[in-house]
Amino acid sequence: MQPKTNNASLAIEALFINHRSIVRWSMKHCSFFNLILPMPNDMNIDIKGGKNQILPNATYSIQNIFLNQPSMLQYVYPQRIETDAPCVVNMKYYSSTFPFPAENEMSRRGDIADAEEQLERNHVICFTGEKGVGLTTLLAQFVDCHSENCVSYFYNGMERGRLNPEVMEHDLLNQLCWFLYGKRTGYAPSPLRVERLTSIYCDILRRFRLMDQPLYFVFDGFDHIPSELFGGVQKIFDSIYFDHARYVFSGNWDKIKGLFRDSNIRCASHAVMRFGETEVSNYFLQSDQTLNDATLSKLYAITHGNAQRMNFVRERYVEKGLLDHLMQSSVTIESELTDDDSKGLFGKKMIRSVIPWLN
Repeated sequence: MQPKTNNASLAIEALFINHRSIVRWSMKHCSFFNLILPMPNDMNIDIKGGKNQILPNATYSIQNIFLNQPSMLQYVYPQRIETDAPCVVNMKYYSSTFPFPAENEMSRRGDIADAEEQLERNHVICFTGEKGVGLTTLLAQFVDCHSENCVSYFYNGMERGRLNPEVMEHDLLNQLCWFLYGKRTGYAPSPLRVERLTSIYCDILRRFRLMDQPLYFVFDGFDHIPSELFGGVQKIFDSIYFDHARYVFSGNWDKIKGLFRDSNIRCASHAVMRFGETEVSNYFLQSDQTLNDATLSKLYAITHGNAQRMNFVRERYVEKGLLDHLMQSSVTIESELTDDDSKGLFGKKMIRSVIPWLN
């Protein structure tokens, strides 16, 4: 719903409490400010007249509107005292490539703990595994566990624009600005004021002196970078290489090490295994608690603990009530569970059930 325009004069007065200074500003006859600003408790706001509506992230919106109009509002980033209060926004919030969480996602906490231990002795760890084992989901879970000190970037192998150096730099800047300023102040500086990674390199080095844990960088899909784009991506890594940082990748190290110009960088590898039979059974029971042991055993034989196959079977058959078709088919772990193969395995039964409806 669009905010309603109010011809009456509207005045908003906000006290930005900034440690030792107060910035006072007011606007009149401005329908854009016909809203309620979601501010922290230490900010007093008085809105007079007009019909008020809520605008998410209004603080950032107002800041960006006046970036090019300093005569109207001189914004100074607040220097608030450090706080241990929980923060809804974190570095993951600013990662535009972070994947959507999988439904009924299974925890890989053991693999994450092993990676954390390996990174105490190495700069890099590479998660390896067969196709569909769940490497992207594992990396996303790693980011969730370190969301306040973890930069992430996910390349899905299809959208080549994600490997554009300018696109990458913009996204990494958003996350690193929050790392430097966001948690302490509650606000992330606008990327319009910080245009290059090199401009905050020294700030990151200074921040390391205050940290008792590393800054993590998580990259997914960077073992399949097209050769013509490799050089541009390599330049980005020149700007984010720190001895105090740790790097997490999916894929084989031999295909990734060229991104780092330091030949002495230490790397560890961790093989991600399929889920066990008990884990597979529990996964499908979350969708249908009536499944018996024989059915669960057949589902394990079909998926063999491969996360991608498990998700496919749950979405296409368990949740759509077509599990009987799958149980009566000859599908095995060697069968590819794609749309074409599914039609070949039990397409005749499905066609016979659909024809009456078409008629």
